[in-house]
Amino acid sequence: MVLLVCPRAFDASWVAQLDSGFRDVFARRTPFALVTDTTAVASMPGPLERKALTDWASRPDQLALQKELNVGSSTVVKSALMRGGLQALYWFWTPASPQHAARDFDEAWAWCLAKLDERRVALPHPPRELRRLADRDRALADDQAMPAPRGR
Repeated sequence: MVLLVCPRAFDASWVAQLDSGFRDVFARRTPFALVTDTTAVASMPGPLERKALTDWASRPDQLALQKELNVGSSTVVKSALMRGGLQALYWFWTPASPQHAARDFDEAWAWCLAKLDERRVALPHPPRELRRLADRDRALADDQAMPAPRGR
């Protein structure tokens, strides 16, 4: 299970940290599910940050590794309207791995655990322990972004 806590505001250095963190996740060569927590986001990324994120996410190496190793990603989005928009995007764009828009962390967590179970991915710790670690990491992230995705 990999956890990504987004910052209140995005900047170019965060995209570089994101890239570095995912390189570490991919280097493990282990299937994973990703929970992205956007609840702290206070403003949309600016044009430069959107371009950097898009460039990063659409790199052929990134797409290939996501397709191979990511069993599914659930993104926590507070706004029902934004969740609907994200879900609609998935009708027109086929992502490298299954995607889900969740109303809260509990829903995202349960969806990702189900995807791991579907693929029979062995967890490194019991689900309750993984959740305790995720809750601790989310609390540590506080009002800042985690410098990179955290995987267990």
